[in-house]
Amino acid sequence: MSAPAVRSARSAIAAPDALLPRRPERRAKLEAVAAQQRRRQRRSVVAGTMIASAFAASLFLVVSMHVHMAQNQFGLQGIERDTLEQQRVNERLRNDVATLSAPDRIVQEARRLGLIPPETVTPISVEDQR
Repeated sequence: MSAPAVRSARSAIAAPDALLPRRPERRAKLEAVAAQQRRRQRRSVVAGTMIASAFAASLFLVVSMHVHMAQNQFGLQGIERDTLEQQRVNERLRNDVATLSAPDRIVQEARRLGLIPPETVTPISVEDQR
């Protein structure tokens, strides 16, 4: 037992504080403050994540709406092109009908087929038998 006492005495000479009882370091208990700070940090991270998510979702929504509108615009342009083409066809057909139903053309076609105008015209009266 004397050996440890000697060693302690020698170390006491070399370092006088070594033999003194250690005092616990005085630190203020900040556990509640640290816990509140962690909660605040966690809340701010969650809030930031939610805001970023909402921004990303709204950005996605805006982009998808623009894509949808662009697709519909292409469809409308195709319909307008088809409508214009059909209007041109309809106008050509009206001109054909007007040309083919002209009285002078009908008379010429009748003569070409060998038809002749009648010598006399006799009116026929039709009685209403309802």
